[in-house]
Amino acid sequence: MSSEIYIGPPRLTIYEIARILAIRAAQLSAGAPPLIPVHQGMSIADIAREELKRRIIPIVVIRVRPDGRWQAIPLAKLEIMEDI
Repeated sequence: MSSEIYIGPPRLTIYEIARILAIRAAQLSAGAPPLIPVHQGMSIADIAREELKRRIIPIVVIRVRPDGRWQAIPLAKLEIMEDI
């Protein structure tokens, strides 16, 4: 697989950010261990957001085109432009 991103922008879209945060928050609430040190008063959403900012969540974003072509992109290769 090529390391070049050829489907979509080289950054996470706001929709991908929302979905990743929701999925990770659900995992944490179901008992998955956090990937960062947790401080007193941090909510599940705070933990998921910080993990995403550090791009340490082991998630692959799959982008699909209308013609059926698709690309799996590791989270670490995508930029995060929005303030999350």
